[in-house]
Amino acid sequence: MNPCTRRPATMCLGMMATIFLLAGGQNVALAQSSNGPRPDCVVVSSIPAGVMITLQGEYEFVGRTPFTLPYSLTGQYRIKATKDGYESKARDHIFSLSNGHIYEISLTRRTPVRAFYRSLLLPGWGHFYTDRKAWGVFYSSLITTSFVAAAVNQSRYRDSQSEYEDAFGRFTNAEANFAEQNIAFADMQRSLRDLDHYKKKRNRSLYFAGGVWLFSMLENLIFFPTYPHEKGATLAVIPSLNPIADGATLQVRIPIK
Repeated sequence: MNPCTRRPATMCLGMMATIFLLAGGQNVALAQSSNGPRPDCVVVSSIPAGVMITLQGEYEFVGRTPFTLPYSLTGQYRIKATKDGYESKARDHIFSLSNGHIYEISLTRRTPVRAFYRSLLLPGWGHFYTDRKAWGVFYSSLITTSFVAAAVNQSRYRDSQSEYEDAFGRFTNAEANFAEQNIAFADMQRSLRDLDHYKKKRNRSLYFAGGVWLFSMLENLIFFPTYPHEKGATLAVIPSLNPIADGATLQVRIPIK
């Protein structure tokens, strides 16, 4: 075939290929832009994923990240984020059409070291931190009771010390007769026994409180809970009756797939 007759066909094929590539590039660009959030929806994400999010405002939403609300939100919402093994977080956020449609929240992982230091600062705090509230109440109550007992025995120790000083003053009084000195001496002996008794009880209470406190701190390191990995993603609109300017509105539960 004459090369001159093949040139128009080659040019046509080249033009068709160019048009196809341009059209394909436009389609790719459109596909990429369509993956972004639409202006009429809200995307809620988190680090890590799988965080249970509660939005409380004009409407109330509960879902596990990442999820997308198929409509926009306006106004102030209280956002609560919880996940097993991570510190919970709550904050206020004002949604509007101008401040974006993507909301991301980050949670901090719970660790045995953080639980240890919390128990060091306040008995039972580390157990509340790891969602073991019953143990937190137990340790805090036991340690607090021990310190109260130590304070009571310390007060009685001081009273006995004052009684001893008073009896010693009567015993060394030059104007006291023999009978009065005998009574004062007996009071001194009784006060000394009371001093020794309340001192031992005070020290035992302090030693017990310190031992339990130390054990509660170490227990957070040794028996730190293992949190299960949460799976699945759900989103729902919870019934919420909220007053507005014209009265009240009732929202119904709507599962969103």
